[in-house]
Amino acid sequence: MDTPKFIIYLIIVIILLSACISTEETTTTTVETTVTTTSSTSTSSTTTTSTTTSTTTSIPTTSKSVHIGETHFKTEHEPERLYLNEEWIEIRNDGDTAVNLTNWILRNRNFKNRFVFPPLVLDANETVRIHTGYGYDNKTDLYMNFASEAWNNKFEIATLFDSSGTVIDKKVVRGR
Repeated sequence: MDTPKFIIYLIIVIILLSACISTEETTTTTVETTVTTTSSTSTSSTTTTSTTTSTTTSIPTTSKSVHIGETHFKTEHEPERLYLNEEWIEIRNDGDTAVNLTNWILRNRNFKNRFVFPPLVLDANETVRIHTGYGYDNKTDLYMNFASEAWNNKFEIATLFDSSGTVIDKKVVRGR
């Protein structure tokens, strides 16, 4: 491959990758105004003005307003491995702005089990529950797709990391 083609391919790859990791939303608004004037000589003229406004809003990828909320690690049924969706942990955004949780990580105390968040923006004052078992992700419920328990019923430490690896919150849970 000659050098100019390689550089072009490299630029294309960089553009595609930067589009994948963008955390900004762009809103474009077009306003069109038509003004018609008539004079006493019965001549009509029309003026059309078109204005396009582009607004870029950044969605943060880290926030201290996001924390671990309620937990439910002990299922009401036995054997527990058959009722894994009753085992869950809640993540709350108590802030005033949405937070992008994409690639955040939730881990248990021995770091044996980890859950990487799929693409998800958690709106202000909203929660999402992460269930241990299998299911279909949606805005309020995510699934780890584990075949066995992820959390210890007697003693557990849940740790939440943002996408850069910074610890956002840690919660100690003791059994009931």
